[in-house]
Amino acid sequence: MQALSIPKQLLNELATLGQVKQASAGDIMIMEEQHVNAVPLVLSGILKVSITDESGQEILLYYLKPGETCVTSVLGALHQKSVKVKAEVEEDAEILFLPVSVVNNSLKDNEQWLSFLLKSYHERFEDLILTLNEVAFKNLDQRLISHLQKKAALKSRKLIDTTHEQLARELGTSRVVISRLLKKMEDEGMVKLSRNQIELIALL
Repeated sequence: MQALSIPKQLLNELATLGQVKQASAGDIMIMEEQHVNAVPLVLSGILKVSITDESGQEILLYYLKPGETCVTSVLGALHQKSVKVKAEVEEDAEILFLPVSVVNNSLKDNEQWLSFLLKSYHERFEDLILTLNEVAFKNLDQRLISHLQKKAALKSRKLIDTTHEQLARELGTSRVVISRLLKKMEDEGMVKLSRNQIELIALL
């Protein structure tokens, strides 16, 4: 398991204020346009945060790892506004949900919590800049390679459990295009394809 980025003392305090829930891969933790009533803090597993346009095209924004929270949901909770992102479980997760009242009242003068949020804002902003840079300046094949490398790094293994359809949704393109690019990468010895799995060979 990856080390928690949140201070242990703060985590222990938060654990007494919220509720821990188990979630399976594919579960939706936050829906777009939802009003947040509890802020998620990932204890284990991985969540992916994305946006969807009017046509249903999806773009992955960033991942949430153990010790991280969704700053968009924090802002929604603080300002009582709906969120514009979706948070889906990428890998089976344990999540601590903090009620809005806790976020708004109990923690507003907690220096560790405020420091943690500022760090979270900074990290997510950097993630968004990287995503914007890739979408604006990289070809789809380059984005796919980068995306596969990121998935492998998140899970610390070169064998990735995913489908062509899932990759297409995360990169905002079609399954046919992803399948064609992956076949080309396999022919060039970069990956090995099997049912619902991709093994990175020459990408690490």
